[in-house]
Amino acid sequence: MVSDAELVQKILEGEQQVYEELVRRYAIGLCGYIRQQIKNVSDAEDISQETFLKAYCHLTELRNPSQFGSWLFRIARNTCMDWNRKRPQSFQSLSNDIPQPESSISSVQNPWDCLNRLPEKYRIPLFLKHHQKFSCQEIAQNLNLSLPAVTKRLSRAYQMIRNELKNQEEL
Repeated sequence: MVSDAELVQKILEGEQQVYEELVRRYAIGLCGYIRQQIKNVSDAEDISQETFLKAYCHLTELRNPSQFGSWLFRIARNTCMDWNRKRPQSFQSLSNDIPQPESSISSVQNPWDCLNRLPEKYRIPLFLKHHQKFSCQEIAQNLNLSLPAVTKRLSRAYQMIRNELKNQEEL
């Protein structure tokens, strides 16, 4: 398999069609990551496309081509933050204004609720580990973190979820 660095080099040398391979490699994981941030499939797809376009347009600014994945995820994170800032205030508060139906299903049975409440620095590695099936080494490379930092963040995320579930059970 050709490395990201080799593909980036080919693109910079004029083989633009090679970018399609990078898009194929990262499309599913990136879109899933963005959905975790935005919570709207349609908007997530738009932001995903915008992220890939920004990455392509600024590929010459990538200092270390072997870090393409982590660079792409940083662009996605920044694009999500921009999108949230530009989003009309009425849309941001809309979901809070809609009454939720009463349900007999406890939120303990929905682990995604716990995941969504985690701080981003813990939520992203956990998402990549369990949803995208990344190894800890791949997470470290994609997020530009050391391996011990990834394992510590995962450990803290698990602990936060355990505490949240324990607190919900007590209610």
